[in-house]
Amino acid sequence: MAILTAIDRAIMRTVIYFDLFSFPLTADEIYSSLLIKEPVRYSIFLQSLNHHLPLAQHGGFYFLPGREELVAKRKQAYLLADDKFKIARKNAQLLRRLPFVRAIFVANRLAYSNASDSSDIDFVIVSAPGRIWTCRFFTSLLLKILNRRPTDTDHRNKICLSFYLEEPHLNVEKYFSKDDHHFCFWINQFFPLYDPDGFISKVWQANRWSRHSLPHLQPMIASQCRAITAKSILQNIFEFFLTKKLEFGLKKIQLKIMPAALTSQAGSRGANVILKDELLKLHYHDRRQEYNELFEKRGKKLILGPTPEDMAKLLTKIIL
Repeated sequence: MAILTAIDRAIMRTVIYFDLFSFPLTADEIYSSLLIKEPVRYSIFLQSLNHHLPLAQHGGFYFLPGREELVAKRKQAYLLADDKFKIARKNAQLLRRLPFVRAIFVANRLAYSNASDSSDIDFVIVSAPGRIWTCRFFTSLLLKILNRRPTDTDHRNKICLSFYLEEPHLNVEKYFSKDDHHFCFWINQFFPLYDPDGFISKVWQANRWSRHSLPHLQPMIASQCRAITAKSILQNIFEFFLTKKLEFGLKKIQLKIMPAALTSQAGSRGANVILKDELLKLHYHDRRQEYNELFEKRGKKLILGPTPEDMAKLLTKIIL
């Protein structure tokens, strides 16, 4: 049985993680998303990738054996994502005019063009300092009026507003575990749909801790056909008339009308629901734990053989 090096195992773990979402990867994508503690040279990485790893390849994509259908599925997902981005852009054009909206990111699978037809569109919104509840009130209200928010029976192409960050409190380390691989990927895959002031780089820098095992990862760069850069004069007019006192009133209103099933889940680190003045996380069904457990389970099953560290320990015992 071949002994897999640390780079071999990192490649396998990376491919296994994205296989959870039926997403085959190119060599460059595996390298940029490589789950490893220390950076490695690309040439050394390529040697491992094309050495003896139990991976299949087709059309420039790498995937687990028996998953050849993922290549066609990825191409189809890209076409679906292109349509969803057009919908996302239209909604972001509306939301950028509302008070205290400073940036709008696309999150989850759509962020890397891996959409499914029935899925909704997840937005992450950055608010102005001290105005996160006002920001949420107006953005949620507008989409509610327009019937563009997801319901229990209708998710397709609806806009999910479940994550708000407040400037300048963009570091969310205290709310999440560093061992949460899924979240580490998630927060580093935001697509800057509306970001005239460059908040994507601020979020990226503020959450450097989340890349402790992703040393090659780079922030998303928005293509011109998808990004919105122009600010709205209407937003300035709205903000001129909205006093700071309104923030406290709108917070009370929202907490009062918020479903008990949501507020009862509110907590701190690792919670599905977080209701803080600098962070609003409103996920009824957060699947992070499920993904992390499945990832580790598949990793143990598919990555076989002793590590060099295991062999060293064994040899030490034999010698001693």
